[in-house]
Amino acid sequence: MVRNYIRKSTRCSSYNDESLKIAVESVTNGMPLKTAVKKYGVPARTLKRHQMAMTKFPGKIRLGHFHSIFTKDQELELVEIIKSMEKSFFGVTTTDVRKVAFEFAEKMKLSHPFKVEMKMAGIDWMYGFLKRHPTLSIRKPEAINLSRLVGFNKEQVKIFFDIYLETLNNGNYNAMKIWNVDETGISTVQKPVKIVGSKGSRQIGKITSGERGHTVTVLCSMNAAGIFIPPMFIFPRKRIMDSLMNDSPPQSIGTCTPSGCLLESIVGPIKSSTPRGRKRKSERATLLTSSPNKKLLQEKDDQNCKKIKRSKDLLDIKSKTVKRTKDTTPCGTCTQIFCKDVTGRQWIKCQKCGIWHHNGCQGLEEDYNDIFICIECDD
Repeated sequence: MVRNYIRKSTRCSSYNDESLKIAVESVTNGMPLKTAVKKYGVPARTLKRHQMAMTKFPGKIRLGHFHSIFTKDQELELVEIIKSMEKSFFGVTTTDVRKVAFEFAEKMKLSHPFKVEMKMAGIDWMYGFLKRHPTLSIRKPEAINLSRLVGFNKEQVKIFFDIYLETLNNGNYNAMKIWNVDETGISTVQKPVKIVGSKGSRQIGKITSGERGHTVTVLCSMNAAGIFIPPMFIFPRKRIMDSLMNDSPPQSIGTCTPSGCLLESIVGPIKSSTPRGRKRKSERATLLTSSPNKKLLQEKDDQNCKKIKRSKDLLDIKSKTVKRTKDTTPCGTCTQIFCKDVTGRQWIKCQKCGIWHHNGCQGLEEDYNDIFICIECDD
């Protein structure tokens, strides 16, 4: 069957079903044929043929070669059944609709061209049915867990929004304080787009950086006022490299985990883009012979000599970054326990107080392996 039939003649353009039906009834009631032809615009031979057919076989007059199997009311009943199944989250497929149409036609004892062996309507009828009812379409459903579906009801939604409004009113939160955080996965190798190539070839290739690529987790956040913070990129590796953040958005944060997934231990306060250095105390240019400043300068020289002597005494002590597997020692700066640290950052021990710290927490490079005194002891 032709799905998109285009009429080749214009013989039926001057009349429709209603005018043909009225013309046939008028001729049957005694109106002359020529008068009915001029009044209703129906060709004389067509009007005579339908008038003879109505006399022998009374029924509904139909135009054209293609006729709908079901009436409009019957098809609307099918549409309501399909929509009710969709609202119940038990949507029907095109095969199910075709089977229901066959069973419906058999039950109503309608004349149909459906194949009895397959016990379903044809695919052409299905496309015609969708074309006659534009409110229906073939869509891919989203998988929803049954427990989530049962829990998502009117009462639960009302309870959630009551608690939400109560929290907003009690805390006096504005749009600047309401943030939404979400993560997404981005592949390092994108799907190739279609290209123009020669016909007849079995396969056309396109060079990419990798066949599969790696999934990079991106953490984004935005508040209700429309302000967003720079994203955080989480790479599936053990050590972070500065080259991975080339051409990234300004002030973006780059970190890594062995699996590339977001972990609770790597989420924390946003670090400043530029490291904060210690300000040097302003000194006044004075003469050494001046009595009030001479004593201060001499005390400072004595302190510097003590520091130099202490650093010489510590030269024989070698500070090592030890990799421990089972240890509950916390970091002296961020208080994170060593055995729960999965970020792969290096640890270093203070030679004065004996407390372990992350290299990054003390402002050191990850590969720093020399004499170390923490900030608290140095002050």
